[in-house]
Amino acid sequence: RQYGITRADDTVMLLVSVRKGVDDATAVSLPARVTATAIDLRGNRQAIAMRELRSGDGPDALVDAVGIAGVDVPDTLRFELDVAYAGGGAQLAFARDFHP
Repeated sequence: RQYGITRADDTVMLLVSVRKGVDDATAVSLPARVTATAIDLRGNRQAIAMRELRSGDGPDALVDAVGIAGVDVPDTLRFELDVAYAGGGAQLAFARDFHP
C-alpha cells in the first residue's frame, strides 16, 4: 500500500535504493535513474517502469525507485539493472525464483 502497488499472485515488486556511506548509520540516499528489465526462463523480456519515491524531506530523505513485473509462477526471473546517479553508476544482474 505504501508504494501504491496492489498485491497480486502474478506481480512482483522491485525496490532499488542507492545509498552513499560506510554503514546504515551514516548512509545517505542518492537520487538515481534506474532502468530495469526482467527476463523469464523462456527468454521473454519485459521492461520495468521504475518511479522515484521520496520519504521525508531535506538531506535525511529516503529516495527509492520502485517498479512491478509480471510473473507466471512457478518461474525464475533474471533482473538486469542500469543505475545512474550523480558521480557514478552501476550495472547489476540477479535472479529470483518465484513459487505459488
